[in-house]
Amino acid sequence: MDVGKRIKELRKQRGISAETIAEHLGTNPTTIYRYEKGDIEKMPITILEPIAKLLGCTPGYLMGWEDDKGNKVPPKDPEPRDPNKRPACFDVFVDAYAIPLLGRVAAGCPLYDEGNIIGKVYVSPDLHDTDELYALTVKGDSMIPRIHDGDVLIVKHQDDADSGQLVVVQINGNEGVVKKLQKYRDGIALVSLNPAYEPMHFSNDEIESLPVRVVGKVLEVRSKI
Repeated sequence: MDVGKRIKELRKQRGISAETIAEHLGTNPTTIYRYEKGDIEKMPITILEPIAKLLGCTPGYLMGWEDDKGNKVPPKDPEPRDPNKRPACFDVFVDAYAIPLLGRVAAGCPLYDEGNIIGKVYVSPDLHDTDELYALTVKGDSMIPRIHDGDVLIVKHQDDADSGQLVVVQINGNEGVVKKLQKYRDGIALVSLNPAYEPMHFSNDEIESLPVRVVGKVLEVRSKI
């Protein structure tokens, strides 16, 4: 059974109309019917994930990679995978990659420690050559209107970023926060997009003494349905 047939089957089981799915995705019902019939062969991850969430299953189940209990289904013709190419917490699939959804980013807590991984998120194969990736769920309203509470961020693990980019930052060993980075000659500012929050300014000395550390650059924001 292909992905379109699985979507149609689950949709009917749950009593969800194609119109309801289309409304959540901001598209039209005709597009949903075309996915179900297989008229559109490639389904973007940005479409697959919201549909799976609405239907109460995982993207992996819709793609046939997992059963209804979340167990992996071996591919018919598996290709050998180089274990040194990606961290062990990454699962590589034909048309998408599963990256770890972390419970937190905090000093002294390894990003990919088993106890820190609370789930997984699927990303486009376009990110295959990108360095280590992880996902985080946003908490709070400091980054609205662009990022809302509950949104999921796709983050590239790195220790620096350019001025103006959205980053995940650890301050004084606390859990990571998401801010826009602004660099100055004598320090940095971490800026909230919500004007109700004042920017946080740190001198070069404070960056070293607290410390203030960039632990990732935001590549993608996935809004919750």
